[in-house]
Amino acid sequence: TVVCEKSLYKVAKMHNFSDFLYLGKSERQSGGEDRPAILADSVEAVIAAIYLDAGFEEAKKFVLGISGGKDSTIAAALCVKALGKENVVGVMMPNGVQNDIADSLRVCTLLDIEHMEVNIEDAYEGILEAISRGLGVKRYRHPYSIVRSNPMIRTNLPARLRMSTLYAVAALYPNSRVVNTCNLSEDYVGYSTKYGDAAGDFSPLCHLTVQEVKAVMRECNLPEVLVEKVPIDGLC
Repeated sequence: TVVCEKSLYKVAKMHNFSDFLYLGKSERQSGGEDRPAILADSVEAVIAAIYLDAGFEEAKKFVLGISGGKDSTIAAALCVKALGKENVVGVMMPNGVQNDIADSLRVCTLLDIEHMEVNIEDAYEGILEAISRGLGVKRYRHPYSIVRSNPMIRTNLPARLRMSTLYAVAALYPNSRVVNTCNLSEDYVGYSTKYGDAAGDFSPLCHLTVQEVKAVMRECNLPEVLVEKVPIDGLC
């Protein structure tokens, strides 16, 4: 399940928190230039919703991919607040060389969470080669080049391999939950991969726009360099 408005309201009311995370008028009118007016209680309400939607009584670990970007950073931080740093596992999943993997390590170190690196390059290349062999030279003169140059495969296969990796890692931790780190802005425009980064057991950011994600990061005192980091193809 995902963090829905009804469950968030229920938990917020139960714990006497603010109903929803909100931005002040100046933030909306200025297009996000001013620092938003955001209540700390709203962050607590999101954390309470994590308890509800992740099945807190049963959940023992949260497992999520750490790209070093805004979404995975704040999702990990909120999970740490909800369940404790000892119960959050960050997985870095470069496809070969990831130029900004230092940011991923920085996030894991900053939050002091258990982490590991699983490079998906061999799996990615292996699938491309297997598909190429399946196509065969009888149909295509250069099947590997055709497969490798296909933009749908090149964009979506890594994301699906990463989600498979997260579930494989989660299987090592009984009663763990895989975290979907997509935000509302990405979901709205379709900037995610079906069965890839759009998958997961629950989605703590699904009702937060990019500006609201930044607001929560600042409320949680995360480094400004991570708050304003330009998105790149780390986990997509």
